[in-house]
Amino acid sequence: MSKGKRWTELDVATSVNQFRMQQDLSRGLSFATIAGYGANAALPHYRPTVTTSQMIETSSTLVLDSGGQYFGELCTVYQIQCTALVLAVVIPAQ
Repeated sequence: MSKGKRWTELDVATSVNQFRMQQDLSRGLSFATIAGYGANAALPHYRPTVTTSQMIETSSTLVLDSGGQYFGELCTVYQIQCTALVLAVVIPAQ
């Protein structure tokens, strides 16, 4: 994304999905990426859509849950789930 562009929940989910698909040995998503900000962060299994996606600000919390499937060394598939709680903080200009 270009510098200074504001992110929406849908931007975050789309970027995470694209990054995951570019990784070596990726077989795809194991479930739809959850990227919920503010009140949407409290909704179980929330997925942003064009009509529900909120702008990400610094006044609340972004919950991000993404999972993928990957080929292992022996050509088996193993599943990795990465769950992160990302807190938005304001960093004062110096």
